[in-house]
Amino acid sequence: MPEPLNTLEAFNDFLSHIQVKMNTAGGIIKESPDGLLLQSSTVAQTVQAEFADGDTHEISGSYVEFAERRALPEYQNLYPKSLQREQRREGFEAGNADKIFESTFTSQTQKDL
Repeated sequence: MPEPLNTLEAFNDFLSHIQVKMNTAGGIIKESPDGLLLQSSTVAQTVQAEFADGDTHEISGSYVEFAERRALPEYQNLYPKSLQREQRREGFEAGNADKIFESTFTSQTQKDL
């Protein structure tokens, strides 16, 4: 029986196992300075797009971002399944976002698995 996919690391391992290309800019898992927000993302697939002038170009499509919001320090002793949303790390990390957005960069879309 497979291990639970209840951490970002385990989920990323599963995605890699089924050959989903992951964004490696800044590491596969981007961690907030406090260690309570972990983020990763797939790499965008490229698609052919026709522009208004009739030209067709290959561009980056969509990617999916994943986040693990860990328990705030005062709630870390609670059973994980009993945690409420407000007891987990909230917010956004600009430093991580820069690397997540690289999911559409050629340096990511053109790399091998």
